[in-house]
Amino acid sequence: MTPLTLTDAIERYETAIVALEVAGEGLSAEAVLEVLVARSLVQQAINHFPRATVSELGDRLWAMITRRKRRSRYRDWQRLVNRLDTRLNKQAVYINQAVKLEDWQVLLPAPEREWLRLLETPQVSSWRDRFDWLWQGLSISLLSVALSLLIGIATRFLEGGTDALGAFAVIMPTVVGLLTGGGALTKTGRQAMEHILGSLRIARHWWDEIFCGLSALFLLSMVGFWFALPQIAVMYSQSADLAYQEGQLALAEYRYDRALKLNPAQLDIHYKLGRLYEDLTQLDQAALEYQVAVKGGREGEAYKAYDRLARLYILEGSAENYSKAVSLLNEGLGVALAKNDTATMYAIYTNLGWARLLQERYGEAREGLQRAINLAPERAPAYCLQAQVLEGSQDPIAAMAAWEQCLRFANQKDPDEDLWIGLALKRLRIEMKSNET
Repeated sequence: MTPLTLTDAIERYETAIVALEVAGEGLSAEAVLEVLVARSLVQQAINHFPRATVSELGDRLWAMITRRKRRSRYRDWQRLVNRLDTRLNKQAVYINQAVKLEDWQVLLPAPEREWLRLLETPQVSSWRDRFDWLWQGLSISLLSVALSLLIGIATRFLEGGTDALGAFAVIMPTVVGLLTGGGALTKTGRQAMEHILGSLRIARHWWDEIFCGLSALFLLSMVGFWFALPQIAVMYSQSADLAYQEGQLALAEYRYDRALKLNPAQLDIHYKLGRLYEDLTQLDQAALEYQVAVKGGREGEAYKAYDRLARLYILEGSAENYSKAVSLLNEGLGVALAKNDTATMYAIYTNLGWARLLQERYGEAREGLQRAINLAPERAPAYCLQAQVLEGSQDPIAAMAAWEQCLRFANQKDPDEDLWIGLALKRLRIEMKSNET
């Protein structure tokens, strides 16, 4: 193909630039390709343009002699081309949004590829660009903290297996973390994010600030998730309570354990686990859970562990364990009174009477058991223990009346009451035989 004259090539180049300027944000890849081809043709024409003909040399010599300025046509054309290059560079922002220049570096032939440098986004000297290093550093710092939180959250949910809620709670922030962290920490991720921002026609000088903002949002979401863990733990605990009430002890145990992993500070769950292990007759494990629960003091239902642990000490026997039980019961009584929990107060007064009975301190035992009876006159344990106290106090008539009440209200499903039913029947049979004789 015959090369265009310099005049025709410059005219084509200017026409292509005007088309870009008119299109603005709506320019097409074809228009960009046309301007590159036109610029390449201009350069070819310049290369074939005679720098200095014989007539031009004579004109220059005459100008030097007469001291008159004689402008070179070549220089005029070069200045015009430079001005057109400047106009093209001003459209670089729109061009970078319309096409992916990195791909064109590979696809275009050498003559056109050389002029891609004119399409680089112009560097604007502003406070934003001067602080790009700061935005990048902040992005990395924010993402590092956010990813640390994500790892901590994922560990709590995945430890010991997971369920649908746990899987969702791990997968969603992980995906967000990969998208955000990948965009800032990896080359491939950054290229993907830059492609998205370019597609949205967001100016390049805002990209580092946007990366930093996304990193901050990701960190805030992780912080929010972290502080939401106690509430999620409450949800697991409530669902475990329901499973426990329905007799699904294995499911209840799993959910209580999950709640503790999400919020180890929720000590009343240890009380609930202890109660569950006691139902499974795993008394040693139950005692361990109760011992942790009593550290929670007034939190939730943790205070109920005082009574349950004291009962286990009573069942173990020995004077030392009875003293431990009394100490725990007195401590738990103050909390139960403050919470006005009648059921727990009844259990504490009953167990206090039981411990004092085994210590043969009958007066204190009768006092505690009578308080329990006053709180719940239709419950058997206090009557059953009162009968034994009265026997120890050598009051057989009152003891028989207490055994009758014990037998009247006792429930065979309760292991303690089932034992006392047997004692009541034995005592009453003995009394009936003595009356017959």
